Amino acid sequence: MIRKAEETDYEEVVRLSQHSLMSDRSERSRFPKEMILGDFDSERLVAKVHILDFDIYFSGKKVKMGGLSSISFLPEERRKQKLDKLLFEALVKMKNQGCAISYLNPFSIPFYRKFGWELISNEKTWTVNKESHHLRTFGGSSNVKEFSRDLALPFLQKVYDRFSKENNGLIVRSEEWWKKGILKENHCVYLHFHKDGSADGYMIYRLENQNLYVDECIAHNDAAKKSLWTCICQKDVRYEQLIWRTFEKDHFSFFLKNPFILSEVKPTIMGRIVDVESFLKQSLFEPHEKPLFLHIHDSFAAWNSGTYLIKKGEITQFRKSAAGSVCIHPPKRGLQLDISTLTAVLFRYMKPASLYDAGLIKGPNEDLHLLEQMIPLKKSMCMDRI
Repeated sequence: MIRKAEETDYEEVVRLSQHSLMSDRSERSRFPKEMILGDFDSERLVAKVHILDFDIYFSGKKVKMGGLSSISFLPEERRKQKLDKLLFEALVKMKNQGCAISYLNPFSIPFYRKFGWELISNEKTWTVNKESHHLRTFGGSSNVKEFSRDLALPFLQKVYDRFSKENNGLIVRSEEWWKKGILKENHCVYLHFHKDGSADGYMIYRLENQNLYVDECIAHNDAAKKSLWTCICQKDVRYEQLIWRTFEKDHFSFFLKNPFILSEVKPTIMGRIVDVESFLKQSLFEPHEKPLFLHIHDSFAAWNSGTYLIKKGEITQFRKSAAGSVCIHPPKRGLQLDISTLTAVLFRYMKPASLYDAGLIKGPNEDLHLLEQMIPLKKSMCMDRI
């Protein structure tokens, strides 16, 4: 039976986390808004998922998002489709709570693709040896100060919020999420201040295993970022390498005197549209005189399957008249795509033309060009671990 885990189920939650194939957490719920949905065999917990209540910034405004975390099941239940049913119930819960989108950090990309989740964000990691960290030109300032985590938090929030609103997909961070989900005990913080006294950049770093790790660096301009980079590289500590984690479209390494460094890009976040109609209405399509029909297929969450008309930035949904009914002939107007492809397109993870060439989008070529003109231009990113 699938139900919400209660306080009396805590020992079962811990036991499953310790024995699961893919456990990443065993402690008591970190957040008041976190719900644990479990599949119970009598009183024995055999599978669970933690659902966290978030917002993301998309098209400059907040969109409600359900984050899935600590997805776990007993090894002997692996082939009994326990997790399939649990993920479906999680989608139902999130839809009923008004979530338009869901995020997760995948333990297996092919596994979650079966249920409609798709890649939406990559992260980049630079590994820089000490002799290679010099900038070819400085052009920054010396107005960098080190703060404790607690004192830095109000400045971090303001810098991050402005950056988030200018991009798509970033999680809206509450003070609680900063303290429990982002900042760790071994983190140190550098802040860069503009000449008017406002913070316009920050760096969160740690020294570990004789390496310097920059876990997050956000700046509103290149001068702030150059200053932060120079400050960390001149830090009076012994380290072998600087390992810098950043977002995929960050090209700051271009400003190194010797940019021949190890740069790794890997996918980190998968997203899934929970409610297509709601998400389309919040996506701020570019108004266009010509209408565009999208024929969406969602085999796991049938409420999303249907035809959606985008006209002058407005969304109209046409639901199927009968359960299981299908057209004998493919529609002559509009584009046909599944829920995963739609997610990748709207988050700008993939170009529509590339997915069209791969056969994942079907329909008239002129409709493809129309879609490319309508969707938001900003490529999405997410830097958090859920």
